[in-house]
Amino acid sequence: PANSILMARPLRGEKARTYGHTKPSHNKAVLAKAWMDLIAAAPECQASDGYRYDLADITRQVLGDLARPVYERLQAAAAAKDPAAYESNANLFLKIIEDSDAITGTRPEFLLGVWLRDARSWGKSPAAKDLHEYQARLLLTSWNAAPGGDLNDYACRQWNGLLKDYYRARWAMFFKAQLAALKAGTALDQAAFLKDLAAFEDTWVHAHNTYPAKPVGDTVQIARKLAAAYAPVLADFHPQLVTPKASDLIGRWEYHAEGGTHLREFLADGTVRALAQDGTPRDWFNGFRWRIDGTRILLEHPGRKMTITMSMQKNGMLSFESEGFGSGKKVP
Repeated sequence: PANSILMARPLRGEKARTYGHTKPSHNKAVLAKAWMDLIAAAPECQASDGYRYDLADITRQVLGDLARPVYERLQAAAAAKDPAAYESNANLFLKIIEDSDAITGTRPEFLLGVWLRDARSWGKSPAAKDLHEYQARLLLTSWNAAPGGDLNDYACRQWNGLLKDYYRARWAMFFKAQLAALKAGTALDQAAFLKDLAAFEDTWVHAHNTYPAKPVGDTVQIARKLAAAYAPVLADFHPQLVTPKASDLIGRWEYHAEGGTHLREFLADGTVRALAQDGTPRDWFNGFRWRIDGTRILLEHPGRKMTITMSMQKNGMLSFESEGFGSGKKVP
């Protein structure tokens, strides 16, 4: 399953849990536009609790989606040994977590405080209450009291309180350590960092500080504020989509996936085929046909009842959103 990079454990292969990944396959630009449309509907819909839940949930998702390309930029800055660009993107990443914490705090369904309050309510003595809280914290984080193990973050949640005090704290530790290494011109001491990270995680699961068990803030007001603040950022990270013509699409497109470079060719007769980088045909798309539906490019296989969705960006790149492969460029 796809999870947000916000909940990923630093130095864990960009995974929020061992058996998942952090590259959502949906079209993130389309969802961001739908988010803006949902906010615009507030005057007619804000009296509905269902609308407010959906608004908080979509806001949380859009912010989590945005964090992924921000993370990729800061890692590119690290590779380029550019501390200034690294720090700028790291600060934006942390701000996204803070704002995710704020919007989830407006809904009772996303409150860590409710989870911990309910866990403690089962205890008949102070010691039992503390034990139940410890187990409740453990389930959401290291799972089995072994920081860094395969089951860490197995039940990860984008919840108010957990986002700001646990996930943000972990990433802040990592960014600080990596930035210091960049400025010093040295490699990050991963062993030392992971030791410190495990100590933090263990301290958090044994803590007994309280979190709000009732919503704080107005969902609509906070969503509007975030939309205004992130509009230019979203425009930067999510290029505008265009409605392509067949002539725009027909030809070969190069993209990277699964550690390799591949070609996808759209033919004038409506068929599509996959090619190795040297032009050797592959049978991946036998039986598929392509068509344009607004800003979407659909690859459909009627017999297998399978549809792959793509889109063309204003910058001329082809987005492989439903496959999670990023973007491709047209080649001769």
